[in-house]
Amino acid sequence: MTTPSQLLHRLSTFYDRWQTATGEERTAIQREADAQGAEFARAFAAMIAQAETGAAQTQLTPLSDAWRDAALSRRSDGGTNGNHPGVASLDSPPPAREPGQHVGPYRLIKEIGRGGMGVVWLAARSDGTHERQVALKMPLVENLNWLLAARFARERNILASLEHPGIARLYDAGVDAATQPYIALEYVVGQSINDYVRAKQLKPEAIVQLFTKVINAVSHAHAQLVIHRDIKPSNILVDAKGEPHLLDFGIAKLLDDEDSMSADATQLTRMSGRALTLDYASPEQVNGQTLGTASDVYALGVVLYELLTGNKPYAPKGPTRRDLELAICEQEPTKPSDKLMLTGTSESGKNARRIRGDLDTVLLKALKKDPRQRYATAQAFADDLKRYLAFEPITAKPDSEWYRITKFARRNRLAMAAAALFGIAVSVGVASTLHQATLAKKEARRANTVRDFVESIFAPVGEGVVESKQPSLKSLLDKSVANLRSNTDLGVEERVDLLTIFSRLSNKVESRDEAFKLIDEAHVLARTKLGLNHLSTTLTLAERGQVQLTRQNREAAERDLIAAEQLFRTNGIHGEPLIRLYTTLSSLASQRKSATEALRYAELGLRERLELYAPDSPRVATGYSNYGYGLESVGDYKGAADAYDKAYTTFLKTYDADSYETAISLSQRGNIRALSGRLRDGLKDLAQAQEALAKHPARSQRQWVSLTRMCGALTVADPMNASASGCQLARNFTSQTRPPGDEDDALMSRLEAGAAIERGDVVNARRLLDDAAPIVASRGVQAWSAAVTISYGEIALMEGRHAEATQLFSKGIAQLGDGFPPHLRRKALALKALACSQVAASTDCGLNDFALASSELENQSYRNSAYVLPAHTALARLELAAGRADASEARLRRALDGAHGEIDDNAPRSIDAKLWLAAAQRASRQCDASRATLASVERWVTAPALAQHPLLSATARESASVGRNECAAPS
Repeated sequence: MTTPSQLLHRLSTFYDRWQTATGEERTAIQREADAQGAEFARAFAAMIAQAETGAAQTQLTPLSDAWRDAALSRRSDGGTNGNHPGVASLDSPPPAREPGQHVGPYRLIKEIGRGGMGVVWLAARSDGTHERQVALKMPLVENLNWLLAARFARERNILASLEHPGIARLYDAGVDAATQPYIALEYVVGQSINDYVRAKQLKPEAIVQLFTKVINAVSHAHAQLVIHRDIKPSNILVDAKGEPHLLDFGIAKLLDDEDSMSADATQLTRMSGRALTLDYASPEQVNGQTLGTASDVYALGVVLYELLTGNKPYAPKGPTRRDLELAICEQEPTKPSDKLMLTGTSESGKNARRIRGDLDTVLLKALKKDPRQRYATAQAFADDLKRYLAFEPITAKPDSEWYRITKFARRNRLAMAAAALFGIAVSVGVASTLHQATLAKKEARRANTVRDFVESIFAPVGEGVVESKQPSLKSLLDKSVANLRSNTDLGVEERVDLLTIFSRLSNKVESRDEAFKLIDEAHVLARTKLGLNHLSTTLTLAERGQVQLTRQNREAAERDLIAAEQLFRTNGIHGEPLIRLYTTLSSLASQRKSATEALRYAELGLRERLELYAPDSPRVATGYSNYGYGLESVGDYKGAADAYDKAYTTFLKTYDADSYETAISLSQRGNIRALSGRLRDGLKDLAQAQEALAKHPARSQRQWVSLTRMCGALTVADPMNASASGCQLARNFTSQTRPPGDEDDALMSRLEAGAAIERGDVVNARRLLDDAAPIVASRGVQAWSAAVTISYGEIALMEGRHAEATQLFSKGIAQLGDGFPPHLRRKALALKALACSQVAASTDCGLNDFALASSELENQSYRNSAYVLPAHTALARLELAAGRADASEARLRRALDGAHGEIDDNAPRSIDAKLWLAAAQRASRQCDASRATLASVERWVTAPALAQHPLLSATARESASVGRNECAAPS
């Protein structure tokens, strides 16, 4: 049986070989890794992805074989497998360090910290490369077992992935000639945050304002799927400018550890989980349970509690470690304001009054024993603190109407006084119109009955009750449904209304099956008791279709929705129910192949909204979002960008920039900007949208969509570098939130296959497509199947299987129809024409596809987008082969100008286009221009990462032969 030490050793060896390997050698190494088994291959892939993520920020020195072997030879139980020549004995004491000594390129200045496993020195680079001072972290050699070696390597990789002003930066990492490993970190000159708060005698509001910056840094780490696990005052330094910096990710944990089969997850995480500072540890950390972001939220709560009160939030009954553990796990914390009052000083009494109420509530929520009852994210914690500072309602407190009114009054004292005077003046006029309510007496009684029942749901929730004793939303829903079914006093219509409400609530929290059961019960009840033509029967039918669509049961959704649409027309139903129906029908149409139908329904929905609501209403903004998606579906990317922009700016008039609704429209705008040719602007929007969506963890579907959009855009913009980290983030999120074999899991595999094709890694691309193809085919969305088929065609074209590629492109185009995304059709048409022209038996093969692709591209607003650069390259090759070198050169020049600044210089699609541009220039006797074009890509063509790229290697051979005679000598 392979031990953890042996597995880590083998992984490290493979990784070090990978770092210095060429493209062809890496392919061979990958095959070797795959042959080691699925567990090993997955761990190796994660290792490479993590390394590539950090590569852009820092260059990590490979570990020497001698040091790694020595480190790994030491078992976690303290045993040893023997010493290695040239390596210091692991049992020998650590070398004495003195100021002036060197570790690697760094000169030691003074020791600034020491712990059980390592020492930190202030140091300066001594080789002339940089003059900055750094904090040089070195593990103690006598403690250097395999566990520490792995943890140390892990820390440098985690730090390389974090780039935030509130997190101490990683500058360098490596091993010196004496086999001493080190990490060079940003040296922060400052005080620990508790010393800083005491020295400055900060008031509670100033403490909270300072601490929200710390939480923002933690939130950034969480967004990169990293939790800190050791947040404490000594790990937060405040500099001379008053800016806090988070230090020491020594025992940080990747959020996907628990799902990973790597040695790091199964050994390192579990064995190092107890290496913590107990005073600030969460209950689940003390108990050795699975950790998530909520553990960091708890630690943040403890630190803030201590900053505000000068004390920890619990009082152990004795001095032992066990007493402290029991207090953390079982003792309810005292309110911060009450803790301050116990000190008895006048100043603490003033601060207690500042804290009492909202800040008490926020702190106690962060300190809940059950992680599920804390803030869902660190950002949510920070947001409530900001609300406290702004005198706005906090989310941690039940939103009674009186509570909201008092908060509004405090923020708007003058306006409230004026409103009161105005209210007195108009009260008589209001009273004179009340008699009109009798015209809708029956509907009012029905609405009141439903309202009273819904309010009774929340009767168990009350102020003054500790949150741990408050019922969850799910338990409230379950109890309410049970009460509804046992209630004999409600009428049929009220019962149908309530079942519909409970179905929508279940759907909002993504309990899809429960939502369907409730709405199906509502529809059956309405149909049997009220009749087929009753309004409630029609509305529940439409609602059931909408729920079926969210459950991905598209055929059943289509049956319900089409039948409901006919009933809506027959009965003349308008307003909000019709808007919901049009929205759902538009979404269904975009998935079921008809892009023109998707646009038609979206436009009808927008018209209905404009008739019902004010132009700057969020309901109208949603209509513009839907309309934008319809325009996107038919290829009007410019119109879609305008619609999404209008939706986004309209949402901002009502909602915060990080609201769920605003984030969705920003993600949509970013995606369409990327598609239409503004790739970099689109990526900025997508990054901002992702930060906002991460604050709404209960709604994972939209965050998944936004992450996959970012993966797709990065695959085009920077396939050899940034796409690895962007797609890995999307893959990690998919693995955490979707079961294997789910359609989203398959769609993620297809995206990863596209990224692999861009990089020229056809082996992995084919494997990923093979995983995705059967799942995608079973879901009935032709556009998804088309994307898989066309990707297979790209691989066949790269490998020179032109007849097969032609067939695959033909099949993909047929599957796509007029479906989404439309630019994929133009690309497939062009590639099919190119593949077909390479088939030996062809005569006029591909001419029609060439004409069709060329004319369709010219008529699109995205004709110069980087997404269709491969299509232009394929068409230009055909023009060149037909003797139209000038037309070929003009097409490529225009396409490359459109992509300039949008995609990286070493992107294969850009290099491929430039090589053919040089060929077209030679053929048209533009010899100097041709040589200049070749010179601009020469260093990329010969680079190890691209030299073995199947597309570029073929292109370099073929394009070099074109026009050679015309430019045999310099002109």
